[in-house]
Amino acid sequence: MRSKRWPSLKWGRHPKHCIWKMLKLLGIILVLMVLIIPIRNAILQFVLPGMWLEHSSLFLLKVLLDNQRLPVSETPLGESPIQLKINLDDIKSKFTSREKAYSKYYERVSYLKQESDVAASEELTELLKFQPMMSEYERAVAFFTLDTFIQACEAANLTYFLISGSLLGSVRHHGMIPWDDDIDIILNATQWHRVRNVLGNIQGFELFSPDKVQWKFFMSSLPKGNRPFKWPNLDLFFFNEDETHIWAQTWGAKASLCSKKTDIFPLGRRKFELWNMPVPRTSRALVAAEFGEFSSACKTASYVHKTNVAYPSTSLFDVDCHRLHHVFPFVFLERGKPGTVNELRKVGGQLVENISLIPEV
Repeated sequence: MRSKRWPSLKWGRHPKHCIWKMLKLLGIILVLMVLIIPIRNAILQFVLPGMWLEHSSLFLLKVLLDNQRLPVSETPLGESPIQLKINLDDIKSKFTSREKAYSKYYERVSYLKQESDVAASEELTELLKFQPMMSEYERAVAFFTLDTFIQACEAANLTYFLISGSLLGSVRHHGMIPWDDDIDIILNATQWHRVRNVLGNIQGFELFSPDKVQWKFFMSSLPKGNRPFKWPNLDLFFFNEDETHIWAQTWGAKASLCSKKTDIFPLGRRKFELWNMPVPRTSRALVAAEFGEFSSACKTASYVHKTNVAYPSTSLFDVDCHRLHHVFPFVFLERGKPGTVNELRKVGGQLVENISLIPEV
């Protein structure tokens, strides 16, 4: 019986023809990815930052190519348009709290260290991963630095607002994320020269202002580290804009600001520690776009500014935020008067403050 002869594959007979067909197919897929946002997002949803998903690929290409290139190194520092008086005694008198920050956390950790059961050991291990990184003095220095920055920007009429982890902190904690150690602020790139002249001429402070990466604002008297700037500091980024959109020029903030201008302006105000700071108009929506389920997912820091050490994603730790409600302040929402929402800041179920806001913020 003769065996059946299978026809030879076209690949073997016409390899160039098959390769050309495959290239055309890949080209069609690429065009669909570029032009049809849902298809692109379905394929790249785990690669693209959340804030990018609503935008066209052509716009995202524009954002990626528009990077911070400020001619700082070739521009002499000018005179400041403002005069700001700084009192170093404010670090102790205004910004050093009488009560230890996050006292509930330290009380709980101290208690768990005295217990010997498995449950206590597991809870202690979990809480220690979220240990606050800043001492009382370091927090006071950070707050003094921020207060000086705010005074300077307000006096010089500079546009600035919270972004990234600091915006998340404002929405979820009414302040810094308890286990974070820096403050993220973005400014208008068209005002960079004025920003430099203002912040670079404040007695007792220094401004690290490179051409292509984020700037740092910090006290001159701080001890030197392994970088050309000192800590605690403010991370300062820059944004650009057109008629309809706004995006970060500084590479480190590309994933934290890429929005319609109507989502950002007019700026609102939100509680951040001791201040009501400028924030995007739709802060909660932007935080959700960048961080996902931020009210239920608490994650350890991926970068420690105190030591300038970055941690790989595989070493990060996350828990349901309700497991930290008893030791750290969290913000809870409830309906207020018509057109408003009440934000209740609580620690362990105890009310710390109650703030009424319009829903968008």
